[in-house]
Amino acid sequence: MIRYLAFESKCGAALSSFIDQKPSREYFKAVEPSEMLTITRRNFLNLVETNKHINMLYRDILEMAYTTSQKRIYSLQGDTAIEKLKLLLSVQPPILSGLPNKVAASYLGVTQHTLSRLKAKL
Repeated sequence: MIRYLAFESKCGAALSSFIDQKPSREYFKAVEPSEMLTITRRNFLNLVETNKHINMLYRDILEMAYTTSQKRIYSLQGDTAIEKLKLLLSVQPPILSGLPNKVAASYLGVTQHTLSRLKAKL
């Protein structure tokens, strides 16, 4: 199942792996040409400690990651499939034209067939 989509000009990270310093169960897959930047944990934490802008950025990323995860959990547990799709479209309108149905369906936790039926209802 796809857990997170990072759209244009956004970033993604396996934060729990970074924080726990254990191998991630996640992996990254680009659906279009992308650039991946890496930094060691030690160098990143040094930047966080010595640069107030990086420190604020890291705090913002952690807060956004937490709230995004909570919203996703609530949505997966309580929303209907059509509600999940409408929420996704409100956040990222071009998603249905920019991603393969397989990817969008996996992110929503539905089958490709269900996604096709939902799209027909919109």
